[in-house]
This record gives sequence, C-alpha cells and structure tokens, in this order.
Amino acid sequence: MSGYVAAEMVDTPWGKMDELREQRLRSGPGATREAVVRNQRERLFGAMVASTATKGYPGTTVADLIALAGVSRATFYEHFEDKGDCFRATVEALLEAGLALIRERLNGPGNPKERSERAISSFLKLTASQPAAAKVSLVEAYSAGPAGLEPINNAFEEACELAHEAMRMLPNRDRTPEELSRAVIGGLHRVIYIHLYRAEERELLEACKELWRWASGYEPPEGLPKPRKRRQHTREAPPYSGRDPHERILRGFARATVARGFTKVTVPQIAAETGISNATFYQHFENKDDALLAALDLSGAQLIAATLPAARRAPDWPQAVHRAIERMCGFLLSEPDLAKLRTVEVYAAGPEALAHRDRAWETVIEELVPAEVREGPEPGRVALEASTGAIYALLYEKVRRNQLEKLRELQPLLSYIFLAPFIGAEDATRVASGASRQAAQAAS
Repeated sequence: MSGYVAAEMVDTPWGKMDELREQRLRSGPGATREAVVRNQRERLFGAMVASTATKGYPGTTVADLIALAGVSRATFYEHFEDKGDCFRATVEALLEAGLALIRERLNGPGNPKERSERAISSFLKLTASQPAAAKVSLVEAYSAGPAGLEPINNAFEEACELAHEAMRMLPNRDRTPEELSRAVIGGLHRVIYIHLYRAEERELLEACKELWRWASGYEPPEGLPKPRKRRQHTREAPPYSGRDPHERILRGFARATVARGFTKVTVPQIAAETGISNATFYQHFENKDDALLAALDLSGAQLIAATLPAARRAPDWPQAVHRAIERMCGFLLSEPDLAKLRTVEVYAAGPEALAHRDRAWETVIEELVPAEVREGPEPGRVALEASTGAIYALLYEKVRRNQLEKLRELQPLLSYIFLAPFIGAEDATRVASGASRQAAQAAS
C-alpha cells in the first residue's frame, strides 16, 4: 500500500522511532517494577506505531517490535500473547488518548458551540501532529482483523455518544436523532482518513472550519416519513446474475470473504466456495487483492446501472440524488454478499481498495450533481466528502450488524444527510420525504 513513510520520518507519542531503545528504564533504586513494566509497554507501543507506519501491519513481525523497542523476546511475551494482542493494546491506547482530549474539550469552559468546535479543532491538531499514530489507529487498524476492528469500533461508538450529547446541547438541536450524530462522526472520520492517507495533514488543519460548519449545520430533520411495511416476497435474482466463469468466481469470492473476513480468507477457500481449482482461480486473478478489485468493479457497475436510469428522470438534481440513494439501498438489500464486501470488508484491504470502491458513487454524483455545486466555494468539497462519509458510516453499521433489512428505513435520512448542506434543511427534508423540490417551491 502506498502511504507508508520512511523509517527516519516516524515520530510516535512515545518517542522517535530510532530513540525508543534509548528510553529503556532499568530496574534498580528509584525505578519501581510498575515503572519498568510501563516503560517496556510504551516502547513496544511506539515500536508498533513505527513499524506499522513504515511496513504496514501485515509486514510487521514480533522480531521488528523487539528490535525497535530494545526488549527481549521473553519480555515481549510477558506483556502480549502475540503481535495482534500488542496491536490491539496500542490502538486502544491511541484512541483513548484522542477520546480523552475530546471529553476534556467538551467539558471545558465556554458555551456548547465553543466547546464542540474546540473539541473538533483539538482532535484535528492532535491528528496532524502525530500522523503516524493517527494512520495506525484510524487507517491501518482495519487491516488487522479483530485486533484492530474491536478497538476502533468501540472507540467509534463512544465518539458517537459524545457527539450525540454535544449536538443536542447546541441551540435548537435537542431533538437530534442518534443516527444523525453517528453520521456526523462517520463524515469526520472519512475526511480524516482521506487526508491521512494522502499525507495532507496541513490541509486537514486548514479544513477545520469547513468541517465544523458542516458538522454543526445539521438541524433535526422533522417529519421524515417512516417506510411503509412491504409484503414479504422471495428475493428476486440479483441484477446481472453471473452466467460466465469470471462473475461466478467473483460471487464465490464474495461469499467466502464475507464468511471468513478478507484478512483471513485464502485462495483455496475461495476456490472451494466457487467449485473451481486453485489453478483456475489464478487464470483469472493474480491474488485475492486482484479479485477484490474485480469484485468492486463488478458490483460498482451494477450499482451504477441500478441507480442512474431512474435518477436521470428526476425533475431536479436533489430529487435525482434522492432517487439514486433509494436505488442504492435497494441494490445493497438485494445483494447481501456484495453489500458486505463493499461496505465492510473493503476497509481491510486499505485505502487504495476503498478509493476503488468509491468510484461508482463518484460517477453517480458527478452525473447528477451540477459542477457548480460540487466544486463551489460553499459549502465546499470537504462538505461533499464528509456527507458521502456520513452515508457510508450508516450503511457500514447496518451491514456490519447484519441489519440489511433496515436499509429501507435509512433511505430518507441518507437523502437528508447528503442534501442538507447544499440546499438547506427545509428543502432537504421535503425531498427526502419524497416531494419534488420544484413542486414544493411552487406551492409555497
């Protein structure tokens, strides 16, 4: 994965990469056992950040960690069961530091607006000042399997709770729904993720005010409709169901990946799921990463085909986006394996796979949303990225929890989240409720 940095450039919260060994605290007078243990763990935390930032989590070994930290192999295993256990503890420590800073700012002086803005600004400054640590905990953690997913999902939940409490304290925001607060955290995470991967820490700081305007601009969407109950039908065959070997392999790949997770699934398991030999798999794909990109291409093309025809017939661009989101939810609902591959498992493959996934939705938005809206100074490109991230965050949560059937309930809120920064809360609510914006304006 590109985005890794040279070893000499790595600074960690526990010291520079090439100075961790020198920070060794020896037992003796003035050094308690507890202090020595804490010192050893912190040097290993720093080593994990440094090695992961330079080699990635899959490329990092226990040998790398003990060499960087200056501890023995026996000492390492006194503290951790394996590399994954060390990574989990490192990410937990990093994320807790970020959450502690947010809690401190939210409980600090000033009115709710000042405290919330200060919390976002302080977290962005912390992220920019420690990019290696931020990348490990907010980007690389997804590629570490449960060792990374558990702490980042737990931290995300706590961040959502803090955001919900903070948003409800803003003027006229006391009825903010929990899922809107979750979406805001998801949008902030996406912008941070993108800027970290691109090594754009300075640009992230420059976007601070735009992010605050975006995050604080959502009013509680009053009156969004609840979807009507639909009769249960046998699920129809998915669009463009596989009839050629290439697509059948990709669908088998999706099933195997969803069952085992992208980090753990093997080519023999994929081949067994598809009913082919390993040799046949390699006739089509170089490896499972290549198969993932192909599966994202396949599902992305189908997503575009499912959304654009109806959206193109809308009377205006906000209504077109609303229709596209409806069709996107319907597509994901009809394709549970591809849905989980696109919304959950793709994160384990890293930012490049994620960017590959995003191309389909970007194609939809580039056709439906006028250039002057997408590229205009207000609310700005950052708001577009954040709004897209907010949508993905809600989809991620429902699909991760195997709650695909709730996607239909999300449709109005997803439309509101995307549209409100561009057309205002009132118009966004009308469109999300299914009313034509033009018709609503003509009637008013």
